[in-house]
Amino acid sequence: MITKETLREVIMSQRVFLEKLDLGTPRENEIRIMDSFAILITGIRRCGKSTLLHQVLKKQKKAYYINLEDPRLDGFDLNDFNKIEVIMKELYGKGGIYFFDEIQNIEKWEKFARYLIDKKEKIVITGSNASLLSRELGTKLTGRHLQVELFPFSFKEFLKIKKESASIKAF
Repeated sequence: MITKETLREVIMSQRVFLEKLDLGTPRENEIRIMDSFAILITGIRRCGKSTLLHQVLKKQKKAYYINLEDPRLDGFDLNDFNKIEVIMKELYGKGGIYFFDEIQNIEKWEKFARYLIDKKEKIVITGSNASLLSRELGTKLTGRHLQVELFPFSFKEFLKIKKESASIKAF
């Protein structure tokens, strides 16, 4: 369990980090966030799940973000999600979209996701294929999640990057 003060500090420092972050190359994947569904961004390691999450987050008017791979969150458990909900609303007001990066690091996270979904909250989640697509997840979030499987750059995306890179070098 983590103190509310530590969680607040982590959330605020991650927000500062996000504001300075380079969003990379826009991906072709279009993500539509809907009430009553969790959007799960899955894919192989290093394919750009977190980058896509950041790109989607940047387009939102109000967002609640936490990267659960942060070492300061060591010891985080299911009960700490309730604290996050309170802190996010205190800091950023009501009506934000929840963005959880690397959520598979937290045991029983599906319970909190379902709780938010049942409250008609909007949620976007990233994590590894193996943990997010487990049989247990299928039963706890059945009918309540939409999966976006991300792959490394498509050939079209690769060509776009090369074209942009070539035009920058021409100057």
